[in-house]
Amino acid sequence: MNDWELMTQQLEAEWQELKETGLCYQHEHPEWWFPDTYGYDWKGAVRDSRKAQEICQQCPVVGQCLTWAVRTRQPTGIWGGRIFRLLRKEDEE
Repeated sequence: MNDWELMTQQLEAEWQELKETGLCYQHEHPEWWFPDTYGYDWKGAVRDSRKAQEICQQCPVVGQCLTWAVRTRQPTGIWGGRIFRLLRKEDEE
């Protein structure tokens, strides 16, 4: 097994653990972790994001989640209690 395959396998195993243990996967509103600020009102997105972040602070894998998101370069969502958003070209203009 080469290094790339080994790393991919490790990341997949970490993802499975996050899904099994993370409070976001057990929550009745998983969309709070991925609020679509372009699809509904901005105030609702902020409200939902804050609720998700509060839940993250109680999650047993909050640190692992943040590390995984950084390592895999997640473009959007709330990971480890932090908001991730990919800077899009139109945002720079």
